Amino acid sequence: TDTDTPVFNVDLQITKDDGVTTYTPGNSVTYTIVVTNPTCPANVKGATVTDTFLAPITSANWTCVAAGGATCTANGSSNINDTVNIPVGGSLTYTVTANTDSSATASLSNTASVAVPGGYNETAPADNSATDTDTASLEAYLSITKYDGLIVYEASDTIVYTIVVSNNGPSDVIGAI
Repeated sequence: TDTDTPVFNVDLQITKDDGVTTYTPGNSVTYTIVVTNPTCPANVKGATVTDTFLAPITSANWTCVAAGGATCTANGSSNINDTVNIPVGGSLTYTVTANTDSSATASLSNTASVAVPGGYNETAPADNSATDTDTASLEAYLSITKYDGLIVYEASDTIVYTIVVSNNGPSDVIGAI
């Protein structure tokens, strides 16, 4: 008796892009993640799509649209950890809206990955993760008002000024003068 366990060769692929090279801390970033099974000889059942949203991302919401017979979770919030099915020619498109910390100054780098389950042999693992990196572009709207509450004054009056400085963002400002 000879018993062989089948191993299916596959080449899942993932891309991730937000369409820009900079982000403004305090604003949201929208990523598009596409997972495909373009020419594999086997349908893939039980693959895992993951994306962990670390600082400077403060929160994230996502949706998934499946095509070509693929299946995924329709939506979620926070990290993506989705068990999916992708037949040959099928695809998944995740749209992620990620909010960023207004005090961030560092680049924003985020990676999405796809992994095949046991019983499958990934023939080209180099395209199983994709990273999008954007440089911080701080943006703020500073304003100042000064008011003494008077229309006229006399020479002997003591005048008290109220000065209000505001930042209407979206980024925090440190060290303004």
